[in-house]
Amino acid sequence: MNSTIETTKYLFGHVSPETAFEQEGYPWGFRLRTKIRYWIESKEGYGQRFCAQTMNPKTRLWCAPKKGTYRRIVIMFLDENNHVKNDCIYEWDEQKVKDFVNKHKENFDEFQKEEARYLLAKYLVKSKCKPLKFKCSDETNEELKKQESEKFLNEANEAQKKINALIHFHAKRWEL
Repeated sequence: MNSTIETTKYLFGHVSPETAFEQEGYPWGFRLRTKIRYWIESKEGYGQRFCAQTMNPKTRLWCAPKKGTYRRIVIMFLDENNHVKNDCIYEWDEQKVKDFVNKHKENFDEFQKEEARYLLAKYLVKSKCKPLKFKCSDETNEELKKQESEKFLNEANEAQKKINALIHFHAKRWEL
């Protein structure tokens, strides 16, 4: 994570090309300058991604946008040099998620708050779960192995449904 975020300005409400944050003087080739615009795209079930788009200074038309990879939460800010930067969180490291949420939660929009609540609830629920282990009673009998494997998969699917329901239950009640 970027340590200069405390001294920077967060950028809010830039959620589409129409509401994007625009800057003049972006380099185009060796000598020309142009406009660039930035926004954060949000998509239910995917998360958020950082997007940027430049204007062709010769035709004055916007080029195709460059879109980053979806992450759970992405924030956008200006650094000390007035350059647009972004910071994001992956969901794989519980402590990094907690640190990120604690650092930025005051600047989250509703989508980001919902994602943060979901991640924190997920870690809470999964910390209480025990892993399922498959063990076949007779490794040599292929038919029995197949039947027990199917039964185990059904039990695992039911357990996952319960876990997902618990995650959503806790996420709705989580305070940031």
